[in-house]
Amino acid sequence: MYYVDKFCEIREGKLIKYVYAGNNRVARSDASPGSGFGFQALSFFLHDHLGSTAFASGFPWHGIFPRPSDTFLETLLDIPDVVVERTEINGEGDAIITVRSTADGTCCHKCGREIRKPYGHGREITLRHLSVFGRRTYIRIRPPRCQCVRCDGNPVTTQTLSWHVVAYENHVLLQLVSGTVKDVGVKEFARS
Repeated sequence: MYYVDKFCEIREGKLIKYVYAGNNRVARSDASPGSGFGFQALSFFLHDHLGSTAFASGFPWHGIFPRPSDTFLETLLDIPDVVVERTEINGEGDAIITVRSTADGTCCHKCGREIRKPYGHGREITLRHLSVFGRRTYIRIRPPRCQCVRCDGNPVTTQTLSWHVVAYENHVLLQLVSGTVKDVGVKEFARS
């Protein structure tokens, strides 16, 4: 094995390239020069909030998923009934993941029956989620609204999805098991 630098090495005569996000190695390409694929990240290093790393390899991106980066994010987020529309890093270095609901309808807030008649979208909301690659992460969504045609006045209800803030709340609660509220507040809410 020959190390060229932290971004590439030669292993068994094959060029291996790495991608970094900050100080974290996040992807590896084993694509051979002249293969026609260029850099093709087929192996990923998944860092969690505890500093552990899992190595994932052999994702069947080509020919199965139409948008590999979004599908990869959707898999990592593990949030039901959404698709990733956009990702960005804001001016404070936070990851913002904009998603769209794929759930069909909601329940009327007056009668409780399932309603499916679309009626635009509610205001955009931003929810704190688990950190990704050492960055605070937020999920942004404009939840769809539906109109009930059975109730008097045809009330409109904004869709509420079951996953709203659950993952982050569970993360904070687990930190409280071995720390104080003050300790968790410093770790979670202090700006770097």
